[in-house]
Amino acid sequence: GGGELFWDAGTYETTETIIPRALVVNKAVFGTVTLKLANSANVGLVESYLFDTLYATNAYQVSDNPDMTLDYGFKGFIFDANKANNNTRTYAVKMYGRRLTLSNCIIANSKGVGLWTALKGNHSGGYDYTKTKVPGNMGEIAVIDCEEEGFIFEGPSDQQVGHVITNVIGDQSNNGTTPQTSTHFSGQEVSGLRVEASMNLSSGNFNGTRFGRNLYASSGRLTFGNIITAGGWGNVWFGSGCEGTVDSLLTQANSIGW
Repeated sequence: GGGELFWDAGTYETTETIIPRALVVNKAVFGTVTLKLANSANVGLVESYLFDTLYATNAYQVSDNPDMTLDYGFKGFIFDANKANNNTRTYAVKMYGRRLTLSNCIIANSKGVGLWTALKGNHSGGYDYTKTKVPGNMGEIAVIDCEEEGFIFEGPSDQQVGHVITNVIGDQSNNGTTPQTSTHFSGQEVSGLRVEASMNLSSGNFNGTRFGRNLYASSGRLTFGNIITAGGWGNVWFGSGCEGTVDSLLTQANSIGW
């Protein structure tokens, strides 16, 4: 029937991918609970139910099956993907579905992508117009020290997102002078925040992307509040398919496109 699940303080180590389920919001006192990938596990740390299947088929009817991803998530957690002791270039957290909760969380140490959220297909908005008509709860998210994208946002489209920080993104051992390329977006530069859907972002601080872009938005309706970027190969890029507003942009960008 769902509800809220409160976790006791501690570090919970796993050798297998954690699969959060629909209607359950996991809660912790901020900074007291760490979900950590065990040494040599070589899998993603957290992945919502059927993420790859739903994503690949452009499915959107997540409310039609109680096992699918709806009204779920995490508040107050630290996610440690333990990249120093895992060789597979994977991810820390992948969440698919509608009305996601991810707030007051730190996502760190991924050999690949830090955070990836998505909801594909028709009716993929952050609001469920046939039910409670409320958005998800995302904000106060820090994504730190990941070797590929910090945060890939591919939905829910029009999701309201609060403050996001990314820092130390890209392979820090790469001392080259050309942009690092992404596995997920083949041949393209690694990004701190990559936006592939309509997004309402209150504020963001995107720093330290090594030979990549700190902020990249390809298309969609964008409503961004205060954006700060520093460091990186090319800090800010908005594709030709973007429309919307940025209230305030403070950047040391090598290139800004709109």
